[in-house]
Amino acid sequence: MIPPVWLGQSLAAFAALGGLTMLPPAEGAMLIIPMDSRDVTGPAMDGGAALVDLGPLPGSIIVHGRLDRIAGSVGHALILRAPRAGCGVPQ
Repeated sequence: MIPPVWLGQSLAAFAALGGLTMLPPAEGAMLIIPMDSRDVTGPAMDGGAALVDLGPLPGSIIVHGRLDRIAGSVGHALILRAPRAGCGVPQ
């Protein structure tokens, strides 16, 4: 049997690794999820993002661009690495 301390540490390590896979890239495909009712498409485009597709959540979008420029334009949203299945060719 695995001691509870090791089990907890192992679960924490796996959770941390899972979180790292969601960090947005410095440049590439990103999922932008609004944290309120404000639109994220306009501000993301103002930040130089190219719209790829609509995201899986209401109001969310998948874009391709540079994180530093997009994050500066879309301060009211969560920006994550886009899932591979949702990434297409920028429109």
